[in-house]
Amino acid sequence: MGKRVLILNNRTLMRALIVKTFNNNGYTVVAEARNVLEAVTAYKRLKPDLVIIDAEMTYSYRINAIKLIYSINAGAEIALLSILGPKVFIVNPIYHVSNNFMIDRLPKNHPLLIIEKEFSKSLSNYLDSINHAALSVPSQAG
Repeated sequence: MGKRVLILNNRTLMRALIVKTFNNNGYTVVAEARNVLEAVTAYKRLKPDLVIIDAEMTYSYRINAIKLIYSINAGAEIALLSILGPKVFIVNPIYHVSNNFMIDRLPKNHPLLIIEKEFSKSLSNYLDSINHAALSVPSQAG
């Protein structure tokens, strides 16, 4: 069984794409959260192996989520997923102190690189389907 994952993303559609990508690649999504409170509550209850946070959320929102999760477990594995790219960034605590951390690009051969690649495909397919649907709408001009 793959790692158990908690997803924090306030956009329903993005959560669905992320969940599908993780579930199709050997991970088990154990919870989806729309906000920091839901994420922290789920983290305490379920103790997932990995937390994926939307990198496009406001800076203060993401930082608050990261700090609260590290306050629960200083060794928590947290990554940010950006739809711009798409790219995955790993959050590294410094000295295991909840208020100090760095955000780094994934190292070569990191298992989340597969997720990055697969999420990119899913997002691209979704955007193509929207564009195709928009082009298929009959014109109201006449």
